[in-house]
Amino acid sequence: MIHTIVGAALLGGVLGVSFCEEPGWNVVWKDDFNGNALDMTSWTVVESQGDSRVRDACGRKENIQVVNGSLVITSKRETVEGCKYNFTTGAIQSEGKKFWQGHTRVCVSAKLPGTPGKAKGSWPAHWLMPNTSACWPTNGEIDILEMINGNGEAHGTYHWAETCDKGHQHAGMHHVKDWDVAFHEYSSEYSRAGVFFQVDSKQISASLPPHHEMYNVPYYAILQTALGGSWPGPVAPDTVFPMTHTIDYIVVSQKAGL
Repeated sequence: MIHTIVGAALLGGVLGVSFCEEPGWNVVWKDDFNGNALDMTSWTVVESQGDSRVRDACGRKENIQVVNGSLVITSKRETVEGCKYNFTTGAIQSEGKKFWQGHTRVCVSAKLPGTPGKAKGSWPAHWLMPNTSACWPTNGEIDILEMINGNGEAHGTYHWAETCDKGHQHAGMHHVKDWDVAFHEYSSEYSRAGVFFQVDSKQISASLPPHHEMYNVPYYAILQTALGGSWPGPVAPDTVFPMTHTIDYIVVSQKAGL
């Protein structure tokens, strides 16, 4: 289901038109999350605990639903057998199923999780990782959207390095005032010219030309809500649960004629 992108007209995009579907771009994959179940030919549900997808929580398939034309990731304060944390959440990824390389745009329309002022420890993210076995971050990492603690700051970040575990990064930020109640499109475009981040089609950041290997690296998508971790810090006692991360669509497109 396609919801109206609030703010697109204000921020420079065409109202109702995804940044990934502008003239001159060919859509190579799109998931509108229609139907009543996740498309398992495109996605894998992350069932883990304590890793970069979920942080200080347990990822469970029960926290992933497709409802009314949207993907809904629900985070809860609860105790579940086999989980060492007091929180559950959800994450999905397209690793090994859907991935792209070359001059690419990736766009995700979402309402982000949390209650303003009561979301300490929340960490929703839409990001891209290399579909390779190279050590992090020699093949790069593109964080299309991250927001911590429900602070309204939408961050886009590109990580890279020549050697393992010694990453550099370039980041940009845009304040989104109604992140919890309205759908906004968070996107990235990457090419030999650089890595660029947008909110509702408006560019918020541009990196220098990326690491030379990055352009030819296939990337896959991850959509998640993590809880806790080093950046937002631990979940607070007054953080409101359950919280829902509602994703309307993901679109991937590539420059026509290339």
